[in-house]
Amino acid sequence: MPGDGRTADRWRRRTAVPAASVAAVAAVLADKVEHPLQVVALLLVAGAGAGAAAWSTLSPRRGEDGTPVDAGETGRSAELAEPGKAGARRAGAGKTYTARGLPDRQPTFRGRESELAALIASYEAQREQREQGSVRGPVVLALHGPPGVGKSAIQFELARRLAGRHPDGVLFANLGQAAMRKSPHDVLHALLMELGWPEEEIRSASLQERVGLFRAGTAGRRILVVLDAARDADQLNVLIPNSTECTVLISSRPDLVSARGFPSTAVRPPGPDEALTILAAYSQVDDAATRHLAVELTELCGRLPIALRAAGDRVRHGGGKVQPVVQRLRPERSRLADLAYGGRSIEERLDTEYGRLTDDEKAAFCRLSLVEAASFTPWVIRVLMPVSTGEAANLAAALAAVGLLDDVEADASGFPRYTFHPLTRIFARRRLGVLVPDRHELKEIENRLHRAVLAACCAVLSVLEGRRIGGDYGDVPLPEIGDWAEKVAEDADRWISAELPHLVRAVTEAHQSNENEACWVIAAWLDCWRTSRIDRGTAHRMFELARRAAAGSGTPGALGRVLLAEGIQLLAFEEYDAALKTLEKADREARRAGELRLQAAVRRRIGQVWHGLRHYRAAAEEFETAARDAKAVGDMREYAMARLLHADSVSAFQPADWRTVLPGSVSGRGDMRFHLDEVIVEVRCANRRRDLRTRERALARLHAEDGHGLERFSHLHCELSSGYLWHPGDPVDGARAPVAGRLAAGAILLAAGTGREFTEVRARTLLAHALLAEGRLEEARGQLDLADALVPDHPGDRARDCLRAMSGHARGELMVRDGQYRRALELLEPAVRCYQAAGDFWHAAQARALAGTAHRGLRRFGWAMAELSAAVAAFAECGDEPAFDHAADELAEVCAELGLPITKPTLKDRLWRPGP
Repeated sequence: MPGDGRTADRWRRRTAVPAASVAAVAAVLADKVEHPLQVVALLLVAGAGAGAAAWSTLSPRRGEDGTPVDAGETGRSAELAEPGKAGARRAGAGKTYTARGLPDRQPTFRGRESELAALIASYEAQREQREQGSVRGPVVLALHGPPGVGKSAIQFELARRLAGRHPDGVLFANLGQAAMRKSPHDVLHALLMELGWPEEEIRSASLQERVGLFRAGTAGRRILVVLDAARDADQLNVLIPNSTECTVLISSRPDLVSARGFPSTAVRPPGPDEALTILAAYSQVDDAATRHLAVELTELCGRLPIALRAAGDRVRHGGGKVQPVVQRLRPERSRLADLAYGGRSIEERLDTEYGRLTDDEKAAFCRLSLVEAASFTPWVIRVLMPVSTGEAANLAAALAAVGLLDDVEADASGFPRYTFHPLTRIFARRRLGVLVPDRHELKEIENRLHRAVLAACCAVLSVLEGRRIGGDYGDVPLPEIGDWAEKVAEDADRWISAELPHLVRAVTEAHQSNENEACWVIAAWLDCWRTSRIDRGTAHRMFELARRAAAGSGTPGALGRVLLAEGIQLLAFEEYDAALKTLEKADREARRAGELRLQAAVRRRIGQVWHGLRHYRAAAEEFETAARDAKAVGDMREYAMARLLHADSVSAFQPADWRTVLPGSVSGRGDMRFHLDEVIVEVRCANRRRDLRTRERALARLHAEDGHGLERFSHLHCELSSGYLWHPGDPVDGARAPVAGRLAAGAILLAAGTGREFTEVRARTLLAHALLAEGRLEEARGQLDLADALVPDHPGDRARDCLRAMSGHARGELMVRDGQYRRALELLEPAVRCYQAAGDFWHAAQARALAGTAHRGLRRFGWAMAELSAAVAAFAECGDEPAFDHAADELAEVCAELGLPITKPTLKDRLWRPGP
C-alpha cells in the first residue's frame, strides 16, 4: 500500500462501501435465521464487515497540506466517528450529556409527564429484553397522532432525557415539513455527514450503499437516532439501524411501525389542567380572576398545543388580556384563521393532510361534518355517498390513520366509533362548502342522512319494544352486519347518549312523515340527557310533538313515558319547577295506566329534583318511595340506584350519617342513566371522608371520559371543586385553592354555554370561595356579582331561595374577610335559615361559623360563642375534623376573651368522637 497519507485514506474509503454492504446483509440475515451456528457465523461476518467499514471511515481528517486535523476541530461529527472518544464517554458515565443535533429546547414546554414516564418505562423494558438476548434489533419508541397535538415536543423532550444513556451521540433528522417529504437518499446523506463520512464519497454512493454505510457506522454503538415527522414506512425501512445498541425515536401522523412489531404511542390533546398550564406558559398569564376565561380559551383551542401556543401568544402580545382573545375565537367561522399566529397555523397543517387524501377520502371527510352527533360509525358514510359497507369502513380507517378522525370506543354493532376534533370539524365543514357548493345538493344529502337515522332508530327500537316501529325504509342503506340492531339494543343507553342529537332530529322527521308511533316511542327512550350539543328550544318543541303523538296513540302508559323523558330533559337543563310539574303529570299517567315500574322511575326523578334544590328531606322521601316500587316489580338496578340516592340525601341532613360509606356500584357497562350520578355520589362521599385517592381517581376518570370539551360533567366539576376547598386531605395541599378554582371554572364554562343557571351560580360561588382562599377579594366580588345577576327575581321559583343562600354565604365570607361584619350578618343569617329549612346541616354550620366570626368582630362575644358552639357541635357530630378544628380555634379564642377556661383541647376531649 502506498505510504502517502492521502492515498491510504482514499484506499480506506473505497473499501468502505463493500465492507458496509457485507455487514448490513449479514446483520439482516442474522436476524432471520434460527440455527445458533448460522447466527454466530453471520454475526462474525457482520462484525468483520462493520469493523472494516469502521476502519475505512475512521481515518483521520487531513488538511490541505495532508497533515491530520485534530479531532477537536471536527466538532460533533468527529466525536461520533472516533471510537476513542466513545470509549471515554462510556468510562465517564454519569456526567451531564448535551443532546446536540436536536432543536433547542422550548422553555415553554410543560406537562406530558405521564406520556414521558410511560415511554421511558417502555425504553427500559425493551432495553432489558435486548440485554437478556431475547430480542435483537434497536429499541424503537414511536409516537403518532393528529397535526398540532405536540408529538415533536414530546419526542424532543424524551430524546433529551435519554441522551445521557447513549454516549456515542445523537443523530437527528427531520423527514418532512408541511407537504414536503424528504427522500431517504437525502436524509442518509445528512446522517452520514454527521457520522463523519466525506461528502465527496457520499455523492457517488447509491441508496443501498448509503443504507449499508449507515448501518455499519451505527453497528455496536450506543447511538440515539431521532426521526421527526416521518411520512411513510419507506423512509423508516432504510433509516432504522440494525444495531441492538441503538435507540430510535420516531414521530409521525399515522402509525407507521406497529405493523413491524414495534410499539407506537397515540398522542392525544392534553387534559384540562395541562392545557391550562401550557396556555399559561405561552401567555405568561396565570391570573385566578380570569381562570374561567382561560378554561374557555383552552376549550376553544381544542386543547391542541399548537393552537394553545397561538392563543397564548395573542394574549401575551395583547398585554396579558384573556377576554379579547376569547371573544375573538368564539365565532367558529373565523376561529381557524385567528389561530394562525406567530408562524404557526393548525389550518395549514390540516390542509397538508387533506391535500394528500384521495377524492373519495376528501368527500367522506367533508360530508361527515354534517353528522350532528359527537361520534359516529363508518356506516353513516354509506348514507352520505354511494359506497359499500367495507369501503365506508376503509375510508373511516384511512382518515383516522392520518389524524383527521379520532378513534373512540367501539360500537355495540361491531363497528368502531369515530369523532372529529372540534377544530378538525370546523375545517371539514369549511371544505365541504368548496366540495359541494350547490346548496340544493347539500340539502339532499342532509335529508338522506335524516331519513337514514330515522330508519336506523326504528330498527333498534323495534328490538327494544318487541314490536315493529316505523314504516318501510327499503331505500335506506342500513348497516350490512348480521343482527346489528340487536347488538345496538344490548347497549341502548350508550347508543342513546352517543346518538342523542340524531334521535332528537328523528322525532321531528317521524312527525313530518306522519309516523306517529315512531314519533312518541323515540322520544320516550330519550332518558340520557348528558350533552350540551342540544338546544333546549329544540328539545322543548320535539317533546311537544311527541306528547301529541302519545296522547293520540291510545297506548296505555305512552303519555307517561314521554312525560318522564321530558322531565328528565328539564331536570338536565335545571328547569326545576317545570321538571317537577312535568314529572307529577307523568306520575298521574303512570298510576292511571297501572305502570308501577314507570312510577318508580318517575318518583326517583322527582327525588332528584328536590335533591338538586337541596331539599334533602323531601328528596329522601321520594327516593324511599321509588326504591319500594322498584323492588315490588323486581327492577333491582332501579332499586339499587334509589337506595344509593336515598342514603346520600339522608347523609346531608343527619350528621351521624354524614361520613357513612354508601352502597357500592349499581351501574353496569355503558349504563349512562346511572353511571354519572353514581360517580357524583362517590365523590361527595370521598370528600366527606377526606379520601383523596377516590377523589383523584374520579378526577382522572373525568379527564379520561371528557373527550373534547366539558360536556356532561358540570355537577362533577362542582363536587370536586367543593372537595378541594372544604374537605382537604392530610396533609393539606397548599395548592388546592387553584385546583378548586380550575374545576369551578370548568363548570362555569359548561353551565354558561347551556343555560344551566343553577349550576353556574353554584360554580361561580365556588370560584369566589377559591379566590377568597387565595386572598383575591375583588376578583371574588366580581364573580359574586355575576352570580347574583343570575338569581331569579320572582318569588314563586323554588330555586330562588337556594341560590340566594349560596350567593349570600359566599358574599358573607367576603364581607367577613373585608371587615364589614354587619353586612356579613345580613347575608349569612338568611343563608343559615334557608339551609336549616332544607335540612342542609353542614352548610348551615359553615355559615354559622362565619356568623360567629362576624359577631366576634363586632365584639358581640355572647352571640359569637352561641354561633360557634353550634357549628363546633355540628362538625363534631358529623366527624368533619378540619372544619371542627377551625371552628374550635375560633371558639377557644372567644372564650379566652371572655375569660372562660375553655380551650381547643378541652373542646376536642368533650365533643370530638372519631367518625367511621
